[in-house]
Amino acid sequence: MAEPITFAMPKVAKKRLPVLSADEQSKVIAARRLPRLTVEQLRDVLKVCNVRDKAIVYFMADSGLRRSEVVAWNAGLNLRVFRDRQEALEFLSNG
Repeated sequence: MAEPITFAMPKVAKKRLPVLSADEQSKVIAARRLPRLTVEQLRDVLKVCNVRDKAIVYFMADSGLRRSEVVAWNAGLNLRVFRDRQEALEFLSNG
């Protein structure tokens, strides 16, 4: 049986990762806060939506996806009707 090939790993310099200051952390957190709709505002939006738009709004609200993510979402799914919400969630989580 042939001997395994061995070699020494090269030395890698330890890098210090940059750390944000408390002020910088606060700015990052503040920038990520996005305005959210209240339940009443969401109901008002749904009142003026057609069936298609309601489906999109519900999808975004339930999934937490942003507008750009929904637009870019390539479902690649066959159109199908699910028996209930749980079946739809299981299907989406597997794909």
